Amino acid sequence: MESIHNKVTQLVFFAFALSFILGMRLFALQIAQHDYYLQKTLKQKKQNKNPLYSRKYKIFVEKSVFDIEIIPKQLLNNEKQMVKNDSVGRLANLMGYSEEYVWKECLKKYDFLRKKIDKKVQEEYSKGTANKESIIKEKEEMYLSRPYPLFYRVDKKVVMQLEIAKYVWAINNNTLYLQDFYQGFVIRRRTKAHGGK
Repeated sequence: MESIHNKVTQLVFFAFALSFILGMRLFALQIAQHDYYLQKTLKQKKQNKNPLYSRKYKIFVEKSVFDIEIIPKQLLNNEKQMVKNDSVGRLANLMGYSEEYVWKECLKKYDFLRKKIDKKVQEEYSKGTANKESIIKEKEEMYLSRPYPLFYRVDKKVVMQLEIAKYVWAINNNTLYLQDFYQGFVIRRRTKAHGGK
């Protein structure tokens, strides 16, 4: 009986000793050496963010690229015409372009999509599967509700400002709501792998 009591005491002592050693190590890592490991982490983050390797062990570095995309449906009026809203001017000021240039790019994208919709409608209508109005409605919903790239490789500072100012609190009839300050425009992050040695 006494040998079992000694073994249990030794086991408890060993558990406390192990807990004490692990606790001291955690204290050293998280509190005493916090600044050292924080600097090391930040240094690693600045170097290669997401290294990937090819089959021949060449490093591919993933780089982020940001695009500003347009959602045409959010810029349409009831007659399905593109209408320039305040978002276009805000986006132009933010990017350093003229408002006319940004609006011209929006109209180009809309005209391209409109031609694509008309072509698809003609193709399906010629098959005789449905009436023309329902086909038009379906294709407009499908093509005009999705975001399409408008400006490629946008500067990260512009993206951050746009992301911060995208939604603004506004009051209307004593109701507080989030107003989309850049209605019709969204940011898309793409990653591209670039080969290196």
